Amino acid sequence: MVQPDLGLANLPVLDQFQLPRSCQTFKIRNGNKDQTIYIVGTAHVSAASCDDVRAVIRAVKPEVVVLELCSERRQMLTMEKQDALTLQQAFAVWRKGDCTTFQAAYGYLLGQVGDALEVMPGEEFRVAVHEASKVDAKMMFGDRLLHITLARVWAALSTWEKMKLVWVLVHTGVSMPDKDELKEELESLKETDAVTAAIKELGQQFPSLLEPLIFERDLFMVHRLRTVPKHSRVVAVVGAGHLPGMREHWDDVIDIEEICRVPQKTPSKIQWGRLFITVVSTGSLFYYGTILRRR
Repeated sequence: MVQPDLGLANLPVLDQFQLPRSCQTFKIRNGNKDQTIYIVGTAHVSAASCDDVRAVIRAVKPEVVVLELCSERRQMLTMEKQDALTLQQAFAVWRKGDCTTFQAAYGYLLGQVGDALEVMPGEEFRVAVHEASKVDAKMMFGDRLLHITLARVWAALSTWEKMKLVWVLVHTGVSMPDKDELKEELESLKETDAVTAAIKELGQQFPSLLEPLIFERDLFMVHRLRTVPKHSRVVAVVGAGHLPGMREHWDDVIDIEEICRVPQKTPSKIQWGRLFITVVSTGSLFYYGTILRRR
């Protein structure tokens, strides 16, 4: 049966040549109509990415804005430069229970590289939320829950890989480059999805990381965009490194239950898993900073 026209024909159509290069269009078939999803691929540390997000939202005037975040990482939407912490401050706040491990690690990272960054990591998401509020757009989280991703990473690694990864991340965390080095090398990251690039480089040493950290999340975000109401104008904001995988699997059948399944844990694995999540949450952020030196 042909589905009714849900108003897609009345949506404004942007000329593809008017879109920023960072914005790609994806189609979802809805009855006899195609719905266009505008996905902005961002560099995470670039003011230009923020400008692109702002321009696309203002042009499309979406009803829904989807972010490459989950509810467990929503604190990025309110983190500001003045929230940067020293290592001692981050540890003290964490011990008091006033923040999560991720928040403490992120705050410390800002303290290390904040002065060198053109914009704070995640600024494009904060810009998207601000612009969405101007057009009364609903905001949706588009990424898989962090604890599921980390649990699947833990399950994918062998015992030796877990031990080696913990060592690499801890070692990276205590060998951050100084701010002068960061300032010299940040220029090379302004057109790059730095977070995804760092994970992929780490994945050269630990191939098992890539499936749960990158490829499964590509699939999850495709599935999430398919759940957006079919009549909605939609803009999504994701790291540019996810766009190739999302396009490759755009029309695929996705087993969402499988990629969201949390592996069963024995009591001993639970304790080691908690340690691993703490180290990875902290260490991956440090790795993101030190990857700058290798570019």
